[in-house]
Amino acid sequence: NILIGGNADDSTGIWLNMNSNNVAIFNNSIQSGHAAAVNAYSVRISTGCNNTRIINNIIYTVGAGSRYGVYEGAAINPAQLTNNNIFDCPTALYFDNANGPLVDILDVNDLAMTGSPISQDNVSFVLSLNADLRIISVFPTVVTQGGLDLTPEPIFPLNPAGNRCDRDLAIRTAPWSMGAYEY
Repeated sequence: NILIGGNADDSTGIWLNMNSNNVAIFNNSIQSGHAAAVNAYSVRISTGCNNTRIINNIIYTVGAGSRYGVYEGAAINPAQLTNNNIFDCPTALYFDNANGPLVDILDVNDLAMTGSPISQDNVSFVLSLNADLRIISVFPTVVTQGGLDLTPEPIFPLNPAGNRCDRDLAIRTAPWSMGAYEY
């Protein structure tokens, strides 16, 4: 999926609100949207969101005001925050309800729910009117070749041969790419 927030004072790419339990956010390209003045959140987690898994995503912000990659607005951490590329989030790569804003990728990787390292590399996307967010360069390879193989997860579409695919039904092959599209 491609998730792009709006352009209001507060904009959010994806907002998990009250009682959004067992949510899987896998292989998305998530942009906060252009916050006009106040806050931009790429992923925003509120109270009552148990067992959230955030894996293999490209997460970044744009706009003015405060800009958060992943914002934990409650005392419940995601069950997994694994193998994502979070960049261009100057206010916080991860806002932790208990510890406040984390701007250093090493601090984010020290969180208990971080299974595989999280990277902080700028990604170049196709610039188009339909904002498809396709990766246009093999670099950084942590994004184009650093995705975890999520073949067992049933949420990915299958092509007629039964292979897991990306948003365009291109086969996901090892090594997987992060984000909505296989590079």
